[in-house]
Amino acid sequence: DANLVVNKYPEAISAKYGKSIDQLPWGIRVRDSGTMERIKPGDVNKKLDQALSTTTPPKDLTTNGRDIGGHAVTQIDGTKQGHPP
Repeated sequence: DANLVVNKYPEAISAKYGKSIDQLPWGIRVRDSGTMERIKPGDVNKKLDQALSTTTPPKDLTTNGRDIGGHAVTQIDGTKQGHPP
């Protein structure tokens, strides 16, 4: 999903050429030292948060909601199934 990409290319193009992407021919690259440092951990964390918030986990990841060995199983939604030991 392109919405989950940290895109600093337009910023790097502007810094190097003083123009927008639309003003330059296709295929222009920026390979300057420090270009990748434009991507900050906070930028990545925001995209990870966005990706994880749009994913719905299965109801129960390991037991399918069943009682395992006499122990109560707590589902992701907080409900309990089975019997306590």
